[in-house]
Amino acid sequence: MKITVNKQEAERFLSHYFYQKLDEDVEVVISDMEPIREVHSVTYTSLMVQDLWSDLMQPSDKDERLGPVKIRMMKFFMGLHLKLTGYSCSLINAKNFIESHKTF
Repeated sequence: MKITVNKQEAERFLSHYFYQKLDEDVEVVISDMEPIREVHSVTYTSLMVQDLWSDLMQPSDKDERLGPVKIRMMKFFMGLHLKLTGYSCSLINAKNFIESHKTF
């Protein structure tokens, strides 16, 4: 089903709907202006990725039971690094970073 209404009808329908929901007088005004959409983008550097990671993660070389988790974290870090910077990170650099948060 498709219903086409003009601006006045839409305002009246919305006012009635909100009046039923809120049980009080409501004034609805539909703007004729198009919404303004802004897109902000950030280019992440390698150091920015490391800072984000360091703020959220702790070094994983303290407990031997963290082996499987460490491998997943390395894969995740490598993917994150590639997505954010556009450059791939080597497995050794990812391992060193996960274990000790050394910069590379």
